[in-house]
Amino acid sequence: MKLLEILTNSYDLPQVAAQFLKTNLVAQTLPKHTLLLAKGQVCNCIYFLETGMARGFYNEKSEESTSWFVQSGDFIYSPYSFLKQLPTRECVELLEDSVVVAIPLVALNHIYDTYPSTVRIGLSITEKYMLLYDQRAYSLRCQSAEQRLKGFMENYPDIYAKAQKKHVASYLGMDNGTLSRILSGKHKE
Repeated sequence: MKLLEILTNSYDLPQVAAQFLKTNLVAQTLPKHTLLLAKGQVCNCIYFLETGMARGFYNEKSEESTSWFVQSGDFIYSPYSFLKQLPTRECVELLEDSVVVAIPLVALNHIYDTYPSTVRIGLSITEKYMLLYDQRAYSLRCQSAEQRLKGFMENYPDIYAKAQKKHVASYLGMDNGTLSRILSGKHKE
């Protein structure tokens, strides 16, 4: 399982903790467009994306707003819902046929309590996503639409190539028309 390899090789997961995880992880092969999490559900798992691509989005007033994308090798969850164990406002959709590995909250808490060194692993993973969130917040507040698109295309070429352009536009804080104008070279600041 790719997740266990990454945790063992990159984060030095103790062997006993790896054995515990191995018996508590739930791997699933799911088709494109599967909703891992729907608005109003409580997020009680963290998912690891073995293969595929996914996005998080909000659906307010019949309008979708993409909040993030992830690819193979990334984790998926709705932080607010997962940490507070409250219904989520965020939906999570698979954008490709995918293999996901679910880590139930109960198992995660058990491994943190039983193997304290794993808390550092969780913190390292959380830090990665906090830094990405910080970059995104800066981009949305301080960069032009062209700069946001250029940065996205440079940093996430695979996502740009595979994702629907309306999802990319939404993620970048622009409408489809603005994205089209930038791509055609007709956008003026």
